[in-house]
Amino acid sequence: MFTFGVSDGNIQLYERLNDVCTFEFWSSTIGHSGAIKSLVWDPDHCHLASAGDGSAQVWNLTVDNTFTPVVSQPEKQPYIACTVHFYDKGASLLVSYLESGDMFCHSIEPWDLKWKKKVQSRIGNTALDVNFLLVSNLKDGVDKYAVPTFQHVQSYTHVILDNIPLQISVARQLELIDVGGDDGITPIMCFKAKIFLDDKAKDSSGDGEREDEAQSDGLQTLGSCTSIDLHYLDELFVVSDHDINEHILQSPSPLMETGAWDILEGHLLTDLLFGDMLEKLQTYLGPQYCQEDWKEAVDSMFLMDGDVGKALTALHAIKG
Repeated sequence: MFTFGVSDGNIQLYERLNDVCTFEFWSSTIGHSGAIKSLVWDPDHCHLASAGDGSAQVWNLTVDNTFTPVVSQPEKQPYIACTVHFYDKGASLLVSYLESGDMFCHSIEPWDLKWKKKVQSRIGNTALDVNFLLVSNLKDGVDKYAVPTFQHVQSYTHVILDNIPLQISVARQLELIDVGGDDGITPIMCFKAKIFLDDKAKDSSGDGEREDEAQSDGLQTLGSCTSIDLHYLDELFVVSDHDINEHILQSPSPLMETGAWDILEGHLLTDLLFGDMLEKLQTYLGPQYCQEDWKEAVDSMFLMDGDVGKALTALHAIKG
C-alpha cells in the first residue's frame, strides 16, 4: 500500500493489487485544513504522522484500511509545520517549523510536549539519521544537529540560487546526503566532503529528488508527502550504486559560478568597496573559495589605469 497527501489536506490510501503495479483506491481522510507538507510511517506501531496547516497529527491504521486520529485537538502553531519524524523507536514525534526554526518533540501516547529546541536557521526541510537531524537551512546548504541536544555538529555547503525548500534524504550505507536542486543539478554530499553527480546521473523525474535506500521496515518516504510500501521493490534509487560510482565528479570549479563574477563586476560598476567585494566573494563561495583561483581576475582590475570599460573587457576575457 502507499499513501500520499494533497493540497486540499486529504490523505489518500491505495493498495497494490498485483505484480503489474495496479493500485486500487481504499480511503481518503481529511488530515489538515491546509496542504499536507510531510508524511512519515512507523511500521512498529502502525502509525502515520502528518504535518500541515501549522500542526502535526498522528494516525492509526485500522483493519479496514482507514486512518483515525490519535490526537484529538493538535495545537496549531503560527508557523508552517514542514516535516515530521518518528523518534525514540516510534514513541515520540519530531515536528519542525519553517519560519521559526523550532523543533518540537511530542510523546505520542499520551500526546504531550516533551521538549522544544531551536536551530540556527529557518527550516526548509529535514532528514533524520538515527540521532542526527539534517536541516536544509534556506541559506547556504545543510546543517547537521545532534538529537536531542541540537548541538550544531557540521555544515555541508552548496550554492542556492532560489531560496525555496529543497528535499533532503540520507543514504546511510553509502554515507551520502542527497539534496534537491534548484537549477537542474542534484547536489550529493559525502559525510566528510562534498561531491556532485554530473548531468548524466540526474533523477529521471526531473525534479531533482531521490530517496534513501530501501529499508528493512518495508516502508519509505517519497518527497515531502508520500509513503510507499517497498515489499515489492528491490531499491528506490533512481540512480544505482554503480551509476553513482561511475558519475561522481569533483566539485565544479568555482570559476564557473556566475554569481561570483557578478560580485567582481559589482566592484567596477557600483560603490562596492574592494575589501567588501573580497568578503562578499568569500562568503558566496564558502569552502570553495581559494585566493589563487581569483588572482588573475582581481589583478586585471588594477591594470587598466582606472578605465572601467577596459577593466570589464579584461574581466570578461578571463571569464571566457
